[in-house]
Amino acid sequence: MINLYQGIQSGEIDGARVREYLVREGTHLLDRGEVHYYFIRERFNERASPLDFLFLSRACFNGMMRFNKKGGFNVPFYRKSERFRQALVNKIVNQVEWARRAIAGKDWTFVAQDWRDTLAQSRTGDMVYCDPPYVGRHTDYYNSFDDNESDDLARSLIAGSADFALSNWLENKYRRNEYVDRWFAKHPQRTISHFYHVGPSEDLRNEMTEVVILSEGAAAPAEPEPEKRPAYLPLFEAAEAFDI
Repeated sequence: MINLYQGIQSGEIDGARVREYLVREGTHLLDRGEVHYYFIRERFNERASPLDFLFLSRACFNGMMRFNKKGGFNVPFYRKSERFRQALVNKIVNQVEWARRAIAGKDWTFVAQDWRDTLAQSRTGDMVYCDPPYVGRHTDYYNSFDDNESDDLARSLIAGSADFALSNWLENKYRRNEYVDRWFAKHPQRTISHFYHVGPSEDLRNEMTEVVILSEGAAAPAEPEPEKRPAYLPLFEAAEAFDI
């Protein structure tokens, strides 16, 4: 992902090149099916091409991002060889062009590094967004991001001088995430509910409430309630109300 943004920033990757790549590889996918998908996956694991990464992210099962203990991308094929229709290619190209315009002229640096190093570099006036592996779920990440490290992240965010936003899960119909209540009960929070669609069967696809936890400085001020004014009935309605 970092290579992708660096490529967009340098001009090596733009909408035209992405379109050419996706049309070509999408045609091969349509002809060869999953054989071509696994060819691209193997090539990506050898060369880490950002364009191959883009292809895999849209052709893999449910758009999942998952890597094995050796760091290899291991998500299976989505079973839809016609995946890269013109509408999807146009959408991806538009997204790349939007990113290119947003990055242009900015003194931004894209790096892959330990989160501790990133927070150590943050200062007052900075805004830090963290989207770590969710606590208490899917704990088999190859880099062993566990509950202890989640606690370390919470301590560092709270103690730091930069503003922050932190994503996590809040609750589902079975349980609530005590990590959020334990560390961030007094912090501003914004929630959204949606269904996960990665379960192999319908009964495993349940509603989940996710939360973005904010530092005080990152939270937008609450909108004031609209001023309550006396309601005036239209002339004839008022006459009927009072039997005039």
